[in-house]
Amino acid sequence: MRQTTRRLVWFSLLILLQQVVATPVAIIFRWPYQVNGPGDPNNVASEFVSSGTAISAPVTILAVLVLLTLLVTSPRWWGTLSAALFCLVAVLMVIGSLGEAFAPPTFDVPRTVLVASGVVGGALGAVRG
Repeated sequence: MRQTTRRLVWFSLLILLQQVVATPVAIIFRWPYQVNGPGDPNNVASEFVSSGTAISAPVTILAVLVLLTLLVTSPRWWGTLSAALFCLVAVLMVIGSLGEAFAPPTFDVPRTVLVASGVVGGALGAVRG
């Protein structure tokens, strides 16, 4: 495996680890998504599937990330396509992270959480992309 591919896989695994830690934290503290209007703090776990939380991406983005991580190691054409799609997912994660960082705080989600989430998610997405 090429060094750039190996690095891409490690960054992807780092992001997945961050998401695995962030999702239960958001559910426990009841921090719903804030982009496009605040989510319901009473339904954070169910809204995580479609919209994510204040500090983690939705399941669909995470599933795509897992799939791309598995496919990018292939020396065939789908490995190259996966690497290109990684860039698209990185851009989506940076946009989502910045959206959370600049979303207005609510009683349920303090400004500090939103900004920290935006910085971490934006930095990880930018480095990977």
